[in-house]
Amino acid sequence: MPQRIVPPPRSYCHGLRLLPLVLSDMRQAGHLAARHFLEQGFAAFGFLDIVYYNVQQLRQGFTEELERSGHSCRVLDISRLSPVYQWDEYAALVKEWLIGLPKPVALLAYSDYRAAALVTLAREAGLSVPNEVAIAGVGHDPFESALLHISLTSMALNYERIGYDAMRLLDDLMHGAPPPDEPLKIPPLGLGLGDSTDTLYCASPLVRRVVGYIRDNLADDISTAMLTDRFSVSRRSLQREFTNALGHGIHEEILRARLRHAQHLLLNSVLPLGEIAGRCGFSDLRALSVTFKKHFGIPPSIFRAQKVKPFQ
Repeated sequence: MPQRIVPPPRSYCHGLRLLPLVLSDMRQAGHLAARHFLEQGFAAFGFLDIVYYNVQQLRQGFTEELERSGHSCRVLDISRLSPVYQWDEYAALVKEWLIGLPKPVALLAYSDYRAAALVTLAREAGLSVPNEVAIAGVGHDPFESALLHISLTSMALNYERIGYDAMRLLDDLMHGAPPPDEPLKIPPLGLGLGDSTDTLYCASPLVRRVVGYIRDNLADDISTAMLTDRFSVSRRSLQREFTNALGHGIHEEILRARLRHAQHLLLNSVLPLGEIAGRCGFSDLRALSVTFKKHFGIPPSIFRAQKVKPFQ
C-alpha cells in the first residue's frame, strides 16, 4: 500500500507562542545556508516550506540573505496538501516543482528527512544531484545520509545547549522567575558539508579550476603567488576573476575553504585538533584556534564539545 503521511496539526506554530521555549535560531540557520549557496556561485534557489514557526523562521533567514544579494527564492509550500495525504501525491507535487525550477538550483529543506526525500525524488525525475540540483537539510542526522548512499549537507543544531538552557529556564520558572516574552534562541553549530551540495557554479572556468585545486590541497602551503604560478596567470588578473565571479578575493576563498573543512572535520570526525589544523592548512593548533574563534566566536574545542556526536 502507498505510504500515508500525516503532518502535525496546522495550529502547531501558533501554540508555540504561548509557551516558554528554548529553540534553535532557525533564522540564523537560514542565513548561513544561503551564504553557503551564494559562495558556491548559485543564482537560482528554492525552499521546501510548511506552516510551522521554526520553518517560517528558517525561510525568513534564507530569503533575507538571498534578497540582500539581489536574488529571489522559489518556494514550495507543502501545507497546501490535504491534512492526510499519500506519498504518491507528495512525490508528484515535488517532482513537478523540481523539473520546473531553473538549473542549476540550490534547495534548502527544513529537515534532513525532507532533504533526503528531495534527493530521491530529484533522481527519480532524471535530475543530477548536486550538478543540477544541490540540496541541503537541517538537523545533521547521519542516518539520512547512510540511507541515501550520498552524504547530505545539513545544518547542525546545538541540541545539547538547547537541553541545558531548557533545564536552566525550567529551574528559573520553578523559583518564581517570570517567563521570557519570546523563545530563547540558540545559534546553530554550522553547516556540515556533504556530497549533496559539493559543486561550484560560476561563469569563470579559471575560477572553477583554481577553487577545485584549493579544496583538493588544503593541507598544502597555498598562496596567491603559488596559484598564479601554477595556473600561469598574473596576480591582478586572477584577483579580478575571483572578485567578479565570487565577490571576494583569492586569500578570502582560501581561508573560507580551510574554515569550512575544519568545521566539517570537527562535526564528523574524532581526529585530534592538531591533526585537523594540519589537514586544513593551518601552521599549528594555535593558528587554527585564533582564526576559528575570530570568525565563529568560539574556539574549535568548544565547537566540537557542543556538537552532536558523529555516527560511528
